[in-house]
Amino acid sequence: MGTCVATTQITKWIVDRIGEHRRQPDRERYPHRIPETSSVIAGGDAIIVGDAHLDRSALLKQRTHPGIDRRAVDRTSLKVEAVEWPEPSQHIVEFIGVACAAAIDKQLEFEPGDVILAEDAINTADDLQRMLNSNYDVLANVLNGRQQSIAELLTNNMARPYSSLDYTAVWNRETNFFTPTTGGLYTDFYYAIYRANVVVESFDLVEGLDEATKVRLEAESRFVRAVCHWYLVKMWGYPYGYSADNSHLGVPLRLDAVEPPTPRATVGEVYEQVIADLEFARDNLPNENGPYATSMAASDCTVCTRN
Repeated sequence: MGTCVATTQITKWIVDRIGEHRRQPDRERYPHRIPETSSVIAGGDAIIVGDAHLDRSALLKQRTHPGIDRRAVDRTSLKVEAVEWPEPSQHIVEFIGVACAAAIDKQLEFEPGDVILAEDAINTADDLQRMLNSNYDVLANVLNGRQQSIAELLTNNMARPYSSLDYTAVWNRETNFFTPTTGGLYTDFYYAIYRANVVVESFDLVEGLDEATKVRLEAESRFVRAVCHWYLVKMWGYPYGYSADNSHLGVPLRLDAVEPPTPRATVGEVYEQVIADLEFARDNLPNENGPYATSMAASDCTVCTRN
C-alpha cells in the first residue's frame, strides 16, 4: 500500500475544496471511497492522506479527491478521515519481492578489501616459502632479548626490578601474568605457530609442488612450531617433572591453522608433540639450509628438550 503525500503549497487548496465537494450518490463510481474509520494527518511540510497513493501531478489534474468525504474534514486540526486502498495486484507484490531480494543479494556481495584470501595469496612454492620466512621475523622479535629477559626474572639470578611494574609482576609470580609485556610475547609465539600451520595446510593450493620441496617446507614449519611450543610451556607451565606423570597443565597445543579455543594441554602432552615435531625436522631437513633451520639445529633442540 502506498501513502498519498502532497506538498504544503496545495494543502490549503485541498482542504478548502473538500468542503465544496459534493458526495456522489453512485458509490460504484468511486470504489476507493474513504470510509470514516481511517485517519489521515496533515501538517508540517506535507499532508499524508492515509495509505492511499496520490502524487502531486494527480492532485493538480483531478483538483478533487473523489474518495474524501466533506463530513470527514476537521479544518482546525487538519485531520482528515481516510481509507486503506485496495490490496495491490499479485504482479506488483511479486515485483517488489524480486526487487527486494535483488537488493539484498547485492548488499551481501562485497569485495574483501585489504584482506588477501589464502587461495589468492598462495599459488606457488615461492609463496609458501615467503609465508614460512615470515615466521623467522616473528622469532627474531621474540628471541632478541624479550623472551630471555622474562625467563631470567623467573630464576634466582635477578633482584626485584623496581623500574618496571610488568617485570615486577613476573618476578613476583603474580596471577596477572598477562601484562602488556608478557601478553605480547605469548601472542607472538602463537602467531608463528599459526603461520607454520598455514604453510603445512596450504600444499594443495599449489599445483605441481614437488615432494622434496613439500617435505622440506613441512619439516621447517614443524621445527618453528616445536620451538614456539617449547618456549611457551617453559614460561607458562610448571616445569617438566613437577608431577609424577607430568599431567599438570601447560599451554594449548595448536596443530591446525583454524582451530576453536582449546583448553590447556598437559605438560607431558606438549613435550610429546614438541619432540615429535623436532624429530620430523631432524630427519627431513638438510644439513645446509642457509640462515634457516637445519637438521643439526633440530637435533640439538631435541637433546635440549629431552634434558
